[in-house]
Amino acid sequence: MKKIIKIVFIAILWFSFLGNTTVLAQLKVEVINISGNYKTKKNIILRELKFAENDVIEESNIKKLIEDSKRNLLLTGLFNIVEIECKNNGTALKFDVIVQERWYLWLYPILEVADRNFDTYFFNKQWDRINYGLSLEKHNFRGRNELLHIKIRLGYKEQYSIYYNIPYVDLNKKHGLWFGIDYFRQKEMAYNIENYLYNYFNSDNYIYQNGFAQAGYQYRISYNLWIKARFSFNSFNVSDTILSLNPAYLENSPDLIAGTFALKLQFDNSDNKVYPVKGIKSYILIEQTQGFDKDFKQLLNIRYNFQIHNQYAYRQFFSLESEINYLDAGYDKIPFPLYQPLGYEQYLRGFDNYVFNPDLYAFVKTSIKYEFLPYKETTLPLISLTQFNKFHYRGFISAFLDFGYISEYGNALSAGLGMDIVFYYDRVFSSYIAWNNLNKKIGIFVQYKTPLIKQF
Repeated sequence: MKKIIKIVFIAILWFSFLGNTTVLAQLKVEVINISGNYKTKKNIILRELKFAENDVIEESNIKKLIEDSKRNLLLTGLFNIVEIECKNNGTALKFDVIVQERWYLWLYPILEVADRNFDTYFFNKQWDRINYGLSLEKHNFRGRNELLHIKIRLGYKEQYSIYYNIPYVDLNKKHGLWFGIDYFRQKEMAYNIENYLYNYFNSDNYIYQNGFAQAGYQYRISYNLWIKARFSFNSFNVSDTILSLNPAYLENSPDLIAGTFALKLQFDNSDNKVYPVKGIKSYILIEQTQGFDKDFKQLLNIRYNFQIHNQYAYRQFFSLESEINYLDAGYDKIPFPLYQPLGYEQYLRGFDNYVFNPDLYAFVKTSIKYEFLPYKETTLPLISLTQFNKFHYRGFISAFLDFGYISEYGNALSAGLGMDIVFYYDRVFSSYIAWNNLNKKIGIFVQYKTPLIKQF
């Protein structure tokens, strides 16, 4: 009798276990159809998908795989709109990937302020600081997401540049290369910093020249993780007048030649390269610069950047960016143009008109945002080109607090309110009012951001 009871008890447990076990549906990807890719090669699109033909995936993972694949395709910068549809017949899956390609050939005139931003331009009141010229950009060259960029820029800061990026040179699409050459020259230049503002010298002749050459390699470890290496050479030349104004500009010499080797580990699963509201971006950069003369020997630069962007409620978002940057030249002084100034690509909001050349800085930038203009797509009338007639936009209002430490200044703090409008082709218009603890005043600032052609 005891044996029968034991058998019944074990059977009850067994069937109870079976009843509580969820059998996950396993579905095979039967076919992937791609449409709208008139220029882009099919394999470039397939590379970004989180699924492939003949894959077997769980039904519960389909939605996330679609969202991740759509994000990957948009981050390539090749498409304005991406839609992925899935048809499930119970045993197999059929995916339809519909893309709307961007316009890839841009030949346009350059007319821009030469200062760091609009606010600095109006703050300095030097109205002749204007650049003009011509830029040629061929995105998605050969349909393989390659980029060819040629720039001839005249005016305040002359630049002659050619750049070529090949994201994939192998069949598995993991290895990439890029090359670039730039030449700059100026008749007016900043030769030092006083009270966190540049001092300038103007001449009828060219007093500053800089040649820059780079070659780089990248390896895509996973969908969102890269390791990159770059070799570059910098050549600087300034006039004797600049040396008399600032003998330490190039370490008591009118010329400086230096080579740099840099390594960068980069992670990015954000939803937008220019204005992310979801996801994480992070990188660590190590650069070693070696001088080729007796006055300047070496410079080490270490930088770590971390960003997190999150939607915590309906139409409400939070973002945080932190960065630390350290320069070490040993017993040598750092030549002026080799600093990593805070006030250009990286700046604290409210400090827009100021620039710092510290050996060490660290900051945290925080924002709370409300989406007052939800994402919307609309078709523009009277425009027949599909690359332009599908227009999308969204808008945010925000409150922010930025704080940090700058070795030559001390603690930095700013706070304010802002508004951002994000357009198609990754354009962002921003305006904000901010207070900072340097001048202890409230200012109004305007920024217009366009995607930077920058691999490293």
